[in-house]
Amino acid sequence: KLVNDVRFFRRVSLDLVGRQPTLDEYRAFVKDSSPNRRVQNVDRMLASEDFGRNWGNYWSDLIAMRTPEPQLTFLNYEPFREWLAQQFNKGAGWDESVFRMVTAVGKVGDGAEGTFVGFHQGASNRIAGELTRVFLGVRIACAECHDHPFVDMPQETFHGMAAFFTRVKVDVAQNNSDNIRITSAEKGEHKMPGAKEEMKPTIYRGDSIELGLSDLKRREQLAYWVVNGDNPFFARAFVNHIQARLMGRGFFDPVDDLGEEAEPLLAEAHDALAAHFVASDFDARSVFRTIVNSRAYQAAERATPVVTTESSDSSKDAPQRAAFTGARPKKLRGDEVFDSLVTAVSLPSTRATIAKKTEAVRFPIPPKSTRDLVNEVFGYDPAFRDALINRTMDQAMFLINNDQILKQVDARTDRETVLAKLLKDEPDNQVVADVLYARVLTRQPTVRERAIVLKHVEGLNDRERAFEDVLWSLLNSAEFTTRH
Repeated sequence: KLVNDVRFFRRVSLDLVGRQPTLDEYRAFVKDSSPNRRVQNVDRMLASEDFGRNWGNYWSDLIAMRTPEPQLTFLNYEPFREWLAQQFNKGAGWDESVFRMVTAVGKVGDGAEGTFVGFHQGASNRIAGELTRVFLGVRIACAECHDHPFVDMPQETFHGMAAFFTRVKVDVAQNNSDNIRITSAEKGEHKMPGAKEEMKPTIYRGDSIELGLSDLKRREQLAYWVVNGDNPFFARAFVNHIQARLMGRGFFDPVDDLGEEAEPLLAEAHDALAAHFVASDFDARSVFRTIVNSRAYQAAERATPVVTTESSDSSKDAPQRAAFTGARPKKLRGDEVFDSLVTAVSLPSTRATIAKKTEAVRFPIPPKSTRDLVNEVFGYDPAFRDALINRTMDQAMFLINNDQILKQVDARTDRETVLAKLLKDEPDNQVVADVLYARVLTRQPTVRERAIVLKHVEGLNDRERAFEDVLWSLLNSAEFTTRH
């Protein structure tokens, strides 16, 4: 059974462009009687600049959440997010984007693709571990100090990858991460801890290259292998991330662990989707279009957990199929919460001016924008399993008490808020209730909900205050911060 049209519309909007539909988009969708309106709206969203922005934020978060900040420098990911958004929106292949990240040189402020290497401060071990985890879906960090305790991965596996970055040189600029500069050392080779022999740069589960190559030459050789269509990990890692975000569960779980001992679900489907990605020249839109137009994605979500034991279905694949019957509910990321607040109540993103340097404070902390504050409370590592992504008291208190949100809920006639304008222009309380539900939750209230709202408005005998209560309660609902 497919999910109804309106719920599908909210689901796909949150997944593709990172927010619920606007009121105008919702009304246009409801009015549209075309049998192809789902496909047409998918294409419209994929062509929107919000698509690249949303997924640029996703990959930036995946990298940033495990990148430590150097002392006296505050890492600014905004240029990197904008660069990723531009790459997605102009249709650049994922292979091109990753190649540029791995081989970047120069000042980060002049080329945001240098963020990955530059923000890791050129630390060869850290870059090697994060490159394989983020872009290949393989965790090798456990083999940094000793042979991997659980799988066949000797210490040489890790340090062979680290050797590709041993001549990377990064000058960390104080206070301004735009001034971080990536250059190259003229000499130097990598050694395992306690070893005398120099390590040859060696690709994961593959061949070595000779010693003595320049920094850029060895990084280019690694990058060519990473993004090659024959690489068994690169395409599969990307589509696994997208599958996990859209369906609530990847072919591999955790999403960044495709190692030999991991057990995939629907391995043939995973391989087919990865092959499609390669055949499309690593066009991200082709993967999204394939998944969101599928019956599995558009099915009503499951109310039962993933089947892990023998099913009554005689097919041995029944438990695996059950895992992908309908997109499971997913907690919104920080950027998605912020952009949904913008869509619902026109929440502005403000930022105070940075304080001036003084003798007492040589490195003033950059002020945070409203988006930063929402991300700080609602953000999480996209690689985390759902069980590790909890709703917190800080999140509840933020939506309840944040000054800027409360200002946007103000219904007084002298205010310029969405609610104040709506009450001024619309005398019918039922219409107001319907509009608020559409703006915040992309649906109409049920008969019972509408009756409760109207009873509250009539009983309070203060129309402005009553609808402030209604809007506030909708923004504080679990439904608002969840993709169903």
